[in-house]
Amino acid sequence: MRSAMGNGERSEDRPSGGEDRAGADGDAVNPEQARELIASGQGRAFDLRDEEQWAEDRVPGCVRVDEEELEQGLEPLKEGQKAIMICEDGKRSAKVAGQLREQDVDAVSLEGGMEAWRSDKQPLQPSEDPDDDVRV
Repeated sequence: MRSAMGNGERSEDRPSGGEDRAGADGDAVNPEQARELIASGQGRAFDLRDEEQWAEDRVPGCVRVDEEELEQGLEPLKEGQKAIMICEDGKRSAKVAGQLREQDVDAVSLEGGMEAWRSDKQPLQPSEDPDDDVRV
């Protein structure tokens, strides 16, 4: 019987247990990765939460979209940009991002959703300071 390492696979070829999912399979990004993609213009955030949740707090510059109207909702996505799908806990956005990838849209989910974004202390809109124009 061969060990896991005896099959020609090197340990550095396998994702470690602590490795971020985006590094392992490309379907999710953590809050910092999402912020970097948005700030650089390589990604655009799309929030699937309802209007009330979106109005309460959101990723700066994100666009609110309804799942039923995804095609129209994604119109702000520029060619070459990655669609970063967001929900409250990351579960619904993971499902939607998977559906979009099946339609050849470069889409990922914000791992952990807005819960992770908040706990990571990433910038939020609206800001607590009404005169603050928050950017990612």
